[in-house]
Amino acid sequence: MQYCKTVTLRQRPRRNGTLSLFLEFYPGYRDPKTMELIRRRSLGIYIYAEPKDQLQKDYNTTMLEKAEAIRCNIFTEIINEKYNFFSKGRTKESFLDYFDDLSKTKHAKWLSSYKHFEKFSHGKCSFDELSAEFCRKFMEYLMDAKSLSTGKPLNRNSAADYWIIFRNALNLAYRDRRINEKIVDFLDYIKWVPTVKESLTIEEVRSLYHTPCP
Repeated sequence: MQYCKTVTLRQRPRRNGTLSLFLEFYPGYRDPKTMELIRRRSLGIYIYAEPKDQLQKDYNTTMLEKAEAIRCNIFTEIINEKYNFFSKGRTKESFLDYFDDLSKTKHAKWLSSYKHFEKFSHGKCSFDELSAEFCRKFMEYLMDAKSLSTGKPLNRNSAADYWIIFRNALNLAYRDRRINEKIVDFLDYIKWVPTVKESLTIEEVRSLYHTPCP
């Protein structure tokens, strides 16, 4: 990845007597998805080249302040290595597809977790739809869900496992810079229910064998 070192607010004259404001990035930024080398981005903000009255002067001042605020925010993102300005389009991509791809490289429970999320989200969910509130609703869904194979109420410990897997998927999405917030920091866990042991371990059998009878 090519890191941008400076962000400068520039002006470009237009034929209608206004100036177009844009940002110049040095030495540029190469988008890792499109491989486009980005050196300039228009802000869609225009000011008067030669303001004729105080109203136009005040307008120019307001727009320049707005453009400078945008420049500062973007430079802060670059310092933090987030590059949100360049990757806004990526948040529209499918988190469901991302989760599906992850499940194909993991164990079987990942696929089960994915299928429940697919059902919960009605087969569609983009990265920008993910929020703490949205994810909590999925947790509530899991706690009341039915098994996709038997139709019986989902075992609480299975729900807890699927929830942890979903949290892991969120963490990976954050690591891969597909989401801008570490959502799991705002999410609780589903508590496991203690289960009754149906058999003893070898160590427990040996200990019981050497225990004298009363």
